[in-house]
Amino acid sequence: MKRNKTFNVAVLQTDALAIDSARLDYLLAQAKSRGSRIAVLPEYVCNSFFKELAKSPVAVIKKEGAEAYENLAKLAKQYQMTIIAPIVRVIGNKPFKSVYRFAPDRVWRFDQRILIDYSHWNEAAFFANNRAVLKPPTIFTYQGFRICLLFGFELHSDLFWHQIIKKKADVVIAVSVCAFESFARWQTLCKTRSFIGGCYLIRANRVGEYLEKRLNWTFYGNSLYCNPFGEIENSLEDREGILVASCEHSAIREARQAFGFGRIARNLKLLTR
Repeated sequence: MKRNKTFNVAVLQTDALAIDSARLDYLLAQAKSRGSRIAVLPEYVCNSFFKELAKSPVAVIKKEGAEAYENLAKLAKQYQMTIIAPIVRVIGNKPFKSVYRFAPDRVWRFDQRILIDYSHWNEAAFFANNRAVLKPPTIFTYQGFRICLLFGFELHSDLFWHQIIKKKADVVIAVSVCAFESFARWQTLCKTRSFIGGCYLIRANRVGEYLEKRLNWTFYGNSLYCNPFGEIENSLEDREGILVASCEHSAIREARQAFGFGRIARNLKLLTR
């Protein structure tokens, strides 16, 4: 009989933080006390929101990102936890949108590959991320689980999900910053992706507001996690809090044996002309 491996991931649903704040310290302590060894922060929590960054001097953005990096690296070591956090970094005078995985003794960085390009929210025009070549999604192994990191906007990409299924990712962690009245659509998207992938899907979304003259950006939270059967196991509402997602290998095996979408997809060959 195979041993049923389990592990917990804590989503820290919060507003933008002063990165050296006692609030972050408190949230990490609570996450560890609840049995989590991975903590996830949403987008634009360690930095100002995109609309603010677009109006900020490069030197300010660089300082903000460097301070966030230094503090999170220190906290990962202090709490002996892995912290996953999006941070905007600056190389030369160009900003890049990245997500970092801070382990107690090492740090990894992954740049976002698919950037939003709407007229009211054009990250593709602002950030210098290399989009000429679309690299496969990032997958790493933690306590026997294959974990994929995505930005929220990348959840829409069928190209990525083909790779996620092909590489048998067990858990997908998506960091996001969703606003307006989109939470029902995001729930549907997350449930569908987890069901088709036969995997857990953990989505971290921030709370708070950004006010413009003509538009009130309300970040509604609703961080959630879905099981491999496409069911929402738990979610938060629109306030700060911690969501602990419990992942089990047995549920992944059961879902994949029952439906076999990944096995079928890996055996298919599409004729192209």
